[in-house]
Amino acid sequence: MHQFGEKVKTKIRYFERDKTKFPEDEDELGEQLFQLVSNQSFLGGLPLELWLFMDSSIQTVSFGSRVSFFQVSALCGLEGVQAAALLGGAVKPNGQKIGYVFLEWSNCRWWFGSQALGGDGGVVLNYPMVQKATNSDDKPLGFGAWFSTARRLGLKAQISGGAETQVH
Repeated sequence: MHQFGEKVKTKIRYFERDKTKFPEDEDELGEQLFQLVSNQSFLGGLPLELWLFMDSSIQTVSFGSRVSFFQVSALCGLEGVQAAALLGGAVKPNGQKIGYVFLEWSNCRWWFGSQALGGDGGVVLNYPMVQKATNSDDKPLGFGAWFSTARRLGLKAQISGGAETQVH
């Protein structure tokens, strides 16, 4: 088992999963999460969040510092995590700012929804342009493979509480 000593400051929230609001269907879940990104884009800024979906609960992880691929993979390696979604904003190589949701399941199926951000920081359209594994689309570079990496390297995050939650 690999050991990574990097610590990341986070805020973790836990709530019960309402499957009518956060369903298991990939398109319905992806679109529901993108609506959260869309709403947040009009409130100013798109913070990076990781949502971990278990059968009856959801944990959201807000990062207070930069997070690595291996740290996200280690969080996906926690027991009971069935799917994970990374929500936030990014800048494409051409300079275009986007809001996005990348959703991955433990079987490595994925769903990606994105939309350009306008000059005010809000999404241009409230519905995402969608790419997904089940359509044999190309996976966006830099996203996913978290579950397979966690399995291959034996990664499992250690979460320590306190005034500031740390993941390592």
